[in-house]
Amino acid sequence: MKPKTNPSSRQRDGRKINIGTKIYALVGFCLTLLGMIAGASLWQMNQIGVEIEGIAERDLPLTKALTQVTVHQLEQAIHFERAIRTGEEMKSHPESKEEFKKSIAKFKTLNGKIVKEFKDAKRIAQHAYSSAVTEEGRQVFQKVVNTLNKLGKEHTDYDHHALKAFKLVERGDMAKLFSLLTQIEVEE
Repeated sequence: MKPKTNPSSRQRDGRKINIGTKIYALVGFCLTLLGMIAGASLWQMNQIGVEIEGIAERDLPLTKALTQVTVHQLEQAIHFERAIRTGEEMKSHPESKEEFKKSIAKFKTLNGKIVKEFKDAKRIAQHAYSSAVTEEGRQVFQKVVNTLNKLGKEHTDYDHHALKAFKLVERGDMAKLFSLLTQIEVEE
């Protein structure tokens, strides 16, 4: 007679492995995989959190500051054009002088704002550089700082030339003004 075998067990290397042990091993294996997947998911979520924090603390304030600079530069360009136009009209319409002076005053006011905003943007970019998590991020923010320095100098040159143009208009020296306007247009 053959010995009876339990259907829930099998003979292997002379040992009996019952189905319960197999189930426990499979459950243990599944729990280990689940733990590994959860760990990888938590690590990925942490990485995403760091990136979102970088966007919220560095990128958005810098973008806002640069947007303000751009808006004020465009407004300044409008007042420059308005001052030049009314300055040309002053010969035949002396009443335009008041509008000319208002445009120059607004131009100068905006220039003060732009200079301050450039400083703020550079400060934000320098902070972003020092708090960047990756080397790639530091390189990007270093380029931003360098570009802001360059743009700040170019804006200073633009302001200097625009003020010179206003003086030429007041003196009525239109020949020198028109040659300077080409350069100002490029800087603008």
